Amino acid sequence: MVYLILASLGSFFWTMAMMILMMYVFAIYFTEMALEMTSGMDKTADQAQLMDKWGSIGQSILSLYLAISGGDDWRNFVDVMKPHAAWQVNSLIFCLYIAFATLVMLNLVTGVFVEGAQRIIREEQDNEIMKIACKVFVMTDTDGSDEVSREEFHAMLGTPMLREYCEVVGITEQQAAELFTILDKDGSDTLSIIEFVKGCLRLRGPCRAIDVAHMQIQMQLAHQQMQGDIQRLLDLLRSISSQISGELKTVK
Repeated sequence: MVYLILASLGSFFWTMAMMILMMYVFAIYFTEMALEMTSGMDKTADQAQLMDKWGSIGQSILSLYLAISGGDDWRNFVDVMKPHAAWQVNSLIFCLYIAFATLVMLNLVTGVFVEGAQRIIREEQDNEIMKIACKVFVMTDTDGSDEVSREEFHAMLGTPMLREYCEVVGITEQQAAELFTILDKDGSDTLSIIEFVKGCLRLRGPCRAIDVAHMQIQMQLAHQQMQGDIQRLLDLLRSISSQISGELKTVK
């Protein structure tokens, strides 16, 4: 939790900078509006309330912040404008600020923090998978060749380390029996550590990830079998064609 908070400080800083910039722009307008409304007039209770909320840039920024953060009812900031001319226009501008700040900016802030937390969690999960995958690779490579053969991988099935690996990646032990074929992209019947770790990261997530990879392998096997069947059919057709040609020559 502390790590997530610290990692989100960068996003928090830029979000606050955008909020302050937006409030500063609106504060300039409302401060100018308040000064124009009270200039050249005797100070009354209504004007005192107006100046108390919009009398300076600092007071205006504070009022704008209180209005969107729940520190005060934002209607109170609108009511002080009623005794003055053009309060409808100023109220409309203030309402637009409230709508933009609450519906856009605050939701954007929430989205930034949620996205940042999800990204950090994904990175931690990837690091954990890489550590476990490296452990599994080292324990599986019994001959120290820096490559894992099919026999070495199958000998690892059913061990506690492989069960932990299956749990992290999100596959069952039954699916792990076919994992070697799925990870062996080059068809060399061996796995390097890079090939093994990258394949593990591709399979991260729900079981449907390995289901898709398994389907790809099955499609490749079916394609190879189809090519073999087509080739045998062509050979048979050539043989039949040769026999027919020979019989026709004999008849002639």
